[in-house]
Amino acid sequence: MAINQPARLGEKVKVGFEHVQERLVALEGEAQKVVDNLMRRGRASSKEMASIIGKIKAKELLPIDVKARAMKLGRRLDEVRSHAIALTGVATKDQVDEIARDLESLKKKLERFIKGSAKRPATSHARAEG
Repeated sequence: MAINQPARLGEKVKVGFEHVQERLVALEGEAQKVVDNLMRRGRASSKEMASIIGKIKAKELLPIDVKARAMKLGRRLDEVRSHAIALTGVATKDQVDEIARDLESLKKKLERFIKGSAKRPATSHARAEG
């Protein structure tokens, strides 16, 4: 009976990892939708900013001033985009990729553990319990 305990534990852990992996895939899909939406909004903001810059140029302001303002607006847009992603609480693609790598590593370790448990002789378990 003690022989099956590591196998059952390993199977429970494996099922748990599979559930976590499914959830991560779902979260990655949701995160991608959020990122796509933010990118779409960012492009719209960029078009609006280009329109504003065009109007400024039409008023014949110094080109250096226009470039400085455009750079400042661009930095501000990046800050707003980063802040919006942070507020959603959704993991970034890099974070999801890192979690996926960690899960794969844990899965391999678990598989080695299960294989190692299956190879151990039954007598060693009986002696440890007795």
